Amino acid sequence: MTRQRMLALGVRLSAVRLVAACGGNGGGTAPPPPPPPPAPVVIEKATPSGDGQTVIGGQAITSPLRVTVTRSGAAAPGQAVTWSASSGTITGNGTSSSDGIATASWVLGAIAGTQTATATAAASSTQFTATALALPPGSATVKLFTSGGSRFEPAILMVAAGTTVSFVWQDGFHDLLPTGSPTFPGVANVFDPPKTYQFTFTTAGTYRYFCSVHGSPTSGMRGTVIVQ
Repeated sequence: MTRQRMLALGVRLSAVRLVAACGGNGGGTAPPPPPPPPAPVVIEKATPSGDGQTVIGGQAITSPLRVTVTRSGAAAPGQAVTWSASSGTITGNGTSSSDGIATASWVLGAIAGTQTATATAAASSTQFTATALALPPGSATVKLFTSGGSRFEPAILMVAAGTTVSFVWQDGFHDLLPTGSPTFPGVANVFDPPKTYQFTFTTAGTYRYFCSVHGSPTSGMRGTVIVQ
C-alpha cells in the first residue's frame, strides 16, 4: 500500500471516529427519565385516637380526636387536614404538626345515638364514631339578670323531657313571655326579685321566650329551652 493510500485511509477512519463521538445519527444524548411521583399521603387514627367515646348528647367529647399523617411511613408535617361530622360541631387544627399529628374537638349533636366524624388528608381519610346519650330528666335553673347586661343565663338550655326548669329573678324587673310553638305558660306580669317560676317540660321541642322590658322575640333579652 502506497503512502498516499495509507494517509487517505487514516483520514477516513478519523472521520468515522468523529461522527461516532458526536452521535452520528443526529439524535443526541437521550434526556434523563422523569422523577417518580411522590408517595401518597396516608391518614390514620393515632394512638390514642379518641375513637368510641360516649357522652350526653349536645356535650363535648372528653378527649380530642387524633390522627397521624404519613408519607412513605414517615411523618408528614404541614399537611392539610379537614374534619367533618354527621352531627354536632367539630373543630380541628388545619394542618399536621411536626410529628404528623392533627387533632379535633367535637361537640356531639343533641339526638341520642351513634354519630360519625371524618378526617381527610389529600385522598386519604379515616372515620371515628361516638355515642350520644339522652339527657336524664331532672331539674335546671335559668337566672334573669339586669346587672352586667339584661339576659337569661344560660341563654340556651338543653334538657330532657320531664325536667323541671326554675326561672329565678336575680335583679331588675322582668316578665317571661313565650313566643312561637311549642309554648308554655310563662309569666305575663313584670316582677322584681324575689321571684321564681317553675315549669316542667314534658314534650320535646324548642321553647323560645323573651322579656318584654328588655327585649323582643327577635332581639335583646331572649332565651331558649331545648327539650329532647
